[in-house]
Amino acid sequence: MARMTPLDRPVTDDDRYWQQQAQQYRRGALERTRAAALAWTTTLTAVTGFFGVVTFFKGPEDLTTIPAWARATVGVLALLALVAVLAAVAYGTLAAQGRIEATWTTPDAIAARTEVERRSSVHRLRFSRWLALIALILLIGAVGTAWYAPRQAKSLLVTWTDGRTLCVPADTKSFAPQLPAEQIKSLRTVAKCP
Repeated sequence: MARMTPLDRPVTDDDRYWQQQAQQYRRGALERTRAAALAWTTTLTAVTGFFGVVTFFKGPEDLTTIPAWARATVGVLALLALVAVLAAVAYGTLAAQGRIEATWTTPDAIAARTEVERRSSVHRLRFSRWLALIALILLIGAVGTAWYAPRQAKSLLVTWTDGRTLCVPADTKSFAPQLPAEQIKSLRTVAKCP
């Protein structure tokens, strides 16, 4: 154990206090790292779960109007983001829990193993955070592609019972009151008007 010795004055009670604090800080490094990893993993899991629930209830309804290449891009980016966030949770969990190893009986072996575990936990926690950042970037790419991809115009084809047809853009709301509902035979969406 290293002792702090001021060169220009005698050791004071304050010096001894801070020496003790430094030793406690060093000894508690593994526990603090694991506590930080646990908090990180808990937060990451909660946020991921929230987005999963929102995605489940929202569904892919907005993807039907974008081209096939954009849907494929959104799917690949979302899948890669999911893999990255699951890996981030796994690494965060490993950082928080550590590994189960054999029991060491000598103080030097315990101190050395504690330092190895601390470094390993710090590395895993850092990697978990990078993976979460990568997942966020991939998710932003997927959402951006879904929002800004060119939309395929859809039209509404109305067929009356007497055989007449009317084709209007599907997003037009003003035509609805003009349609005599009892005379409509079919109503379907088409990519473009015939």
